[in-house]
Amino acid sequence: MIAVTGATGYLGGVLCAAFAKRGLAVRRLTRRPDASRGDAAFALGKPVAEESLAGVHTLIHAAYDFCPPRETELRRRNVDGTRLLFD
Repeated sequence: MIAVTGATGYLGGVLCAAFAKRGLAVRRLTRRPDASRGDAAFALGKPVAEESLAGVHTLIHAAYDFCPPRETELRRRNVDGTRLLFD
C-alpha cells in the first residue's frame, strides 16, 4: 500500500492516478477524506492516526500549505508538520 499526502492537489493527484493505473493500492491522505475511496484524514501539523498508516509500506509526502501569510508560520506548518508526519 502506498500512502500519498496532498492527494487532492496537483502533484498528489497525478501520483495517485499513476499508481492506481499500474494496479497499486493507494491510500489518499487528505483534509477532506472520502471514505468510499478508502481515504484517510491528514492535515499538516496535526498528528496522524495510526490506523491511517496501517498496512502502508511507502509514504509519499506531496502536501504543502501555501496559506500562512508569514514565513515563520509557513515553516512551522510545512517543515514542522512534515517532521510530525514522519515521526
